[in-house]
Amino acid sequence: MKTNLKLFKLYVGHDNKTKARFKEDLICNLCDRFFKGYTILKTNGYYLGNAEESFLIEIVTHEENQVNKLKSLLINKLQQESILKIAYNLDTAEF
Repeated sequence: MKTNLKLFKLYVGHDNKTKARFKEDLICNLCDRFFKGYTILKTNGYYLGNAEESFLIEIVTHEENQVNKLKSLLINKLQQESILKIAYNLDTAEF
């Protein structure tokens, strides 16, 4: 059991040019640079009243700096206007 961990959620929208969800392999390759494990969920998000296919990336870690680096990389590589990051403090986590 580990303590002092956080659950981070990153919400990644669709490709602004094609309006399609990015390839999951592309997202995984970027996440693999920073983390051994994570969860990716295919979702439908809404921005300015419009639906868009998107991904939700969930990561349990104490390394917020690495999450911020991943977020910056995703924004740059995917040419996103922004990516929402949410952090939850976890009392404990068991792997």
